[in-house]
Amino acid sequence: MARTSGGFTLIEMLVALAVFGVLAGLTSTMVMQSLSASGTTRARESALRQLLVTRQLLKSDIAQAAPSPRGDMTMAGDEIATDGRMLRLYTYNSLSPDGHAAGMWVTYRWVDGTLWREVSSPAESAEEIVEAGRPLLTGVEAFELAFFAGGQWQSEGIATAPGVASALPMLIAVDMQVQGLGHLHQLFATAAGGI
Repeated sequence: MARTSGGFTLIEMLVALAVFGVLAGLTSTMVMQSLSASGTTRARESALRQLLVTRQLLKSDIAQAAPSPRGDMTMAGDEIATDGRMLRLYTYNSLSPDGHAAGMWVTYRWVDGTLWREVSSPAESAEEIVEAGRPLLTGVEAFELAFFAGGQWQSEGIATAPGVASALPMLIAVDMQVQGLGHLHQLFATAAGGI
């Protein structure tokens, strides 16, 4: 029997549709995997960006830590205090309106998986919040501090006498377990460390 029309047979059409279906399925799977990887990469990039900002702020604040001008603080330890989840520093990292270095309290808190930073000024009667607590790093599963002072490491806070810079620890170690980034260990030098 001879073919008189120039069209495709039903079998040829079914084969072509099957090949197209397989190629479309493979292509859509690759696109979905690519989008998923892109989202994961973006989330990791965001976490790394948060970590870099946090690290820079910690480095700056700890390097500028100094004994406070008053010794009547109500919390445990005047200059550097910790309850295992909080770091409080008196720093000279800002300028007053007259252009001189002004002291500020900088507090880092680990609350519900987030590391927060708060800045307050040491007023005579009470502390005035200069910068409300701001979340620095999310996904923090563990946060530990250690202080190197007097030739040894200790995990409890260090209380210093007013005006005694040598009482500051030389180093502060920060250990964090951050979701998606793993375990991070960083040493920061204080002014007493001179590193």
